[in-house]
Formats: sequence, C-alpha cells, structure tokens
Amino acid sequence: MATAEAKREKKKLPVVDAPGKGTGKGTGSGKKDKLKQGGWSAFTDNGAAPKFLVGFRLVMCVALATTFPVLLGIEHGNRILWTMCIAALPFFWTVAGYHVWRRVCPLAVVGQVGRLVGRPGARKAGDWLSKNYLYVQLGLMWVGLSMRLIATNGSGTWVAGFLGVVAVVALTISFAYAGKTWCNYICPVGLVEKIYTEPAPAARPSDAGRVNSQCAPCVACKKHCPDIDLEQGYWKEMQETPRRVAYFAWPGLVVGFYVYYWLVAHTWDYYFTGAWTYEKDLPSKMFDAGFWFATSVPRVIAAPLSLIVFGAASFLIASTIEKLALAYATRKLAPDAKDAKQDREEATIRVRHRMLAVCGFAAFNAFYFFAGQPTLRRLPAWVVTGWGALVVFSSAAIFFRRWGRKEADYVQEKFAEKILKKWEWGEAPPSDNLQDIYLLHTERTKQREARLRAYKETVRELVADGTVTRGELVILDSLRAQLGVTDKEHQKVIAELSDEE
Repeated sequence: MATAEAKREKKKLPVVDAPGKGTGKGTGSGKKDKLKQGGWSAFTDNGAAPKFLVGFRLVMCVALATTFPVLLGIEHGNRILWTMCIAALPFFWTVAGYHVWRRVCPLAVVGQVGRLVGRPGARKAGDWLSKNYLYVQLGLMWVGLSMRLIATNGSGTWVAGFLGVVAVVALTISFAYAGKTWCNYICPVGLVEKIYTEPAPAARPSDAGRVNSQCAPCVACKKHCPDIDLEQGYWKEMQETPRRVAYFAWPGLVVGFYVYYWLVAHTWDYYFTGAWTYEKDLPSKMFDAGFWFATSVPRVIAAPLSLIVFGAASFLIASTIEKLALAYATRKLAPDAKDAKQDREEATIRVRHRMLAVCGFAAFNAFYFFAGQPTLRRLPAWVVTGWGALVVFSSAAIFFRRWGRKEADYVQEKFAEKILKKWEWGEAPPSDNLQDIYLLHTERTKQREARLRAYKETVRELVADGTVTRGELVILDSLRAQLGVTDKEHQKVIAELSDEE
C-alpha cells in the first residue's frame, strides 16, 4: 500500500507557488478569473480587439438579429439575403482578411456567448474531431446547400428557422466546449474561409500591431490555431487527407449547386431572374420532380445527389491533375540518387500546395460567375462588367501570391519577426518586407562575423609577433572603431584567444 502511494506521489509534477496562492491572484487562478469575467471585457477580448473591429462586431450582431424580421416581414427578404449579403461574404473575406472576418462574424459571437456571460465551456474536441473536422464542415456545408435547393431558398420561414437552429447549436457549444470550438471544428463556413484565404502571410511589421483573431485569454482549444497563426496551421495540416478531400471536392459542390437550377428547370432563366428567391411554397415541392429529364426522382433526393456527383467529379479531376503534375515534377529524379527521397517529398508538398491554390481559385471564380447575378443584372451593364473585373483581378492577385508561396518563406518571415523584436543594427530596417529583413539580418550577421574573424586574427598576429602585449591592447581602439567591434565582442575575442593560446 505504501509502495502504491509512493508511486502516485512520484507522478505529481513539482509546482512553484505562484504569488498570491490561495488568494486567487496566482497565474492559474488569474486565468480562470479572466475566463469567467464575461461582459464587455470578454466581448472585446480583454481589450485585445481593435476598437473599429469591436464596433463592426456590434453592427454585425445587430444585422444577424434583424435578419429574422427581414426574412419574415419583407417581400424581398430572401433575395437580399441570398443574392446580396451571402454573395458578398467571400469577397469580403479575401479583401479584408481572414482575421477581420473571424472577429466580426456574428455566428462566431454566438459561439462565444458562454464566455461572454462568464460561463464558458471547458471541454476540448476529441482526437477524432481534431483530425477529421474538415470532413464534418464539408458534410454540414453539403447539408446546408441541399437545404437551400430543397426549402430555404424561397421560404423566409424555413430560412429563419434554419438560421435559428444553427444559432442554437453554436450557443449550446459555447457553454459545453472551450474557446472557438464552434468556429474551428463545426461551423461549415470555416472551411470556405480557409479555402479562399490560406495561406495568408503575416501582417507587415509597419502595421500597428499584428491583427489576428486570437481569444484572450487563449484556452488552447485547437492545435495550430488559425486564429493565432493561419499560415502555420495551413502548412502543418496541408498534407492531411481531410484537407485534400475537402479542397478538391469544393469547386464541384459550388458548380453543382448552381447547375442544379438548370437541372430542375431546364432553363437558366430560373436562376438568373431570381425567381427562386420568391418561391415561398418551395418546401411543399420537395417531392416534386427533381430533374427535368428524370421526373421520377424527387427534388429531396435529386438536389443532394447532384451535389455529391459534382463534388466527386471535382475530386477525381483534381486528384488526376495532381498525380500527373507530381509525375511531371519528379520525372528527372533518379530513384537511387542520394537526395531523391527528400527531393520527392519537396515536390509532393509543392504540387499539393499549388493544387489547393488552384482549387480555391477555381471555386472562388465559379461562385462569382453565378453569385449575386440575379440582382446585378438589374443594374447598368458597366456595373456588372466592373464587378466582374474586380472579382477576377482580386482572385488572380491572391492566386499568384499563393502559387509561389513556400513553407520556407513562412519560416523566414517568422524568424524575421523575432529579429525585429531584437533589432541590433541601429537604424530601422529599410524595408517592411519580412523576407528582406531576414536577408538583411543574415547578410549583416555574416559581415559582423567576418569583421570579428579579421579582428581576432589581427590581434593574434600582433601578439605572436610581439608587437603588442595583452596590457597594450588599448592601442587597438581605433581599429575596433573602424571595424565596428563592440567592447563585448572585444572581450569575447580576447577570452577566446586566451583559451586558444
């Protein structure tokens, strides 16, 4: 019995008594106090959220609350929601940035209500969900798109009820699970946010602080949290199968969703006129003909089936292209070469990254080929053309930025951020580009090491020739000044020479 008790004692980690232990002022209890603080402090992430984003968050919360009466009481409520509000969101994410949207998303606020009222959940997502959350988000997005085609497109009552159910689920999760579990693991929109914005380079060092969407305090609800560092999470998870499946299938789901309007009506006018936004009796038609060419298949089956077929086709096409691209990239690698394995791994990562970028680009442009068009086509032609050009230009700029991006670039920039915090070269960096800062620091470090080597060898030769003794090294002050050798570096050189000689 005593032996078992001793074993249990050994498993305990030594804990240093924090200041104020027993009074609630220690580190652990202080964090718990912050988590339970709630109110305005929690809404502003303990003051970490910029004021303009806090204001925007308030506006978006009011907008979500007013969505329900708009849908139920205004004739054009569904048209405003689907062809204007929802259609504008992806463009806003890509232009304003991932972290801005994560701070102002009203459903994200609902998913944090537990923290806002001082009763945050404490559970963490299990291993299965942590590994397969992209499957969950993709599946829920498929359900949501299917619901649109079956019921919520035209019925204000159904779409209000659907949004209400989503809000209740997010609210429940906020009381049961810690941090941003809803946003990171469940919310289907989280998948689309990543597809259209990853990888996003860090903010420029000249910005007034790096704006992310991290909770304050952080409760470590997700490994490689995208709210802290989106790009880190991307590179860490890029090779995982769920990401490959979700990204490769998404362009097909987008195309399949809009093509279904033609498959059910046999005319594109059904979609582009926006007639579907006024079908208040759409839920009653779920057992009507789902295809114009196969009237025996009900809509409730035809709509989700179409999304599955198009998603599967998209995945197969992207997988085939990836396979061919990888074969082309590794065609000259000799299997018995010394670095063949490493070169193949690098080629695999490069091809996978570029395929993810291609899928994001294709899905974004396919979405905007259709999204918003029923309302845009009522405007002057120059507005439609200008909007199309803006979408293509923005998506192309993002695509080319992503295409050439490498994990090594990310690592260099993170290193440069650390360098900036301890900048030792006097004047401010001549460039805000983090890669330029990294290269400048590397070059100046090499120059300093070369100067120190030259200084050290000069001192060594002078002492060896008897020109100067240890007590006469003050003569070298002018040489030190010319070479930019500091007193600390001088002492280090002398200590090294003392040890060597």
